[in-house]
Amino acid sequence: MRQTQRSSSRSNAATQQKEALTKIKKRRAAAVKGGRKGPSSKEIALNENDHVEKRNVEADLKAILQYRTSPRHSWKEVTRALNASKSGASFLLNRPCEVGSLVTVVISMPPEFRVYDFDEEFYPVIGLIQYCNETFAPKGKTMYSVGVAFVGKDFPAGYDIDPTRNYHISGTASTGMWQIKPSLGQFKVRAATRFWTELDVTIAMIQRKRTPDYKQETVTCNVSTSGALVVCSLDVAIGQKVKFASKEKDFYSICVVRDRQFRDGQLPLLHLEFVDNKFPVEKIPAPKVTAVTT
Repeated sequence: MRQTQRSSSRSNAATQQKEALTKIKKRRAAAVKGGRKGPSSKEIALNENDHVEKRNVEADLKAILQYRTSPRHSWKEVTRALNASKSGASFLLNRPCEVGSLVTVVISMPPEFRVYDFDEEFYPVIGLIQYCNETFAPKGKTMYSVGVAFVGKDFPAGYDIDPTRNYHISGTASTGMWQIKPSLGQFKVRAATRFWTELDVTIAMIQRKRTPDYKQETVTCNVSTSGALVVCSLDVAIGQKVKFASKEKDFYSICVVRDRQFRDGQLPLLHLEFVDNKFPVEKIPAPKVTAVTT
């Protein structure tokens, strides 16, 4: 009788967990579709706050980036956008850019993703560098994955005097572009940029005897090369090791639980640090990224 009650209890708990995760996905989808508010100045979205698939294009868009390293010196690079939206784009470059600095982008943007110059062949826009991560090209060449937030057609006052000055996001304009303000100091980059995206993953406890509730299929809130924040109700302690698996990205790693965050009326959050592998953030499609925290 007790065994039956325990089995029933576990079954009910598993059902509740699945229902809670389903609600999370539906709530996030509804928030995006309904036009939620933009992220804070620390969370820079690369997609406009509307249905992402309708507002972001993955296409082979030709682009020219000009980056100034001083009032007299600059470099240009012809490349192609990996993806683009009204509010930003990402590129693969041969040279690094400093996060927080401005760059000129001239891109063959589709008219529906423009704010001005709808009939022109190319679309000139000023971009704010949001992340710059070292990556590798197929032949082993070092390149840089760069994310740019679009901030307007013209540079802010004082840019020509000091083009190396850092800026940060201060809000959004009615056009969908980002508004910026000068930063007081040098932009401080985190050890690992966090990509706010919902990925299907499996978290499993490491134990000899596998009980029915030893693992849980769940979703991430954000992920970086060194760790992830996931929705998870497994009974694990801080410092304990668990297994992290993403079949979609072909990624598996042992993790250390660095924190467990309880929330009223919601499933807990686990802060995980990858131990033996680095997550391939370059495999995350830009349309699935709602924000980038640097």
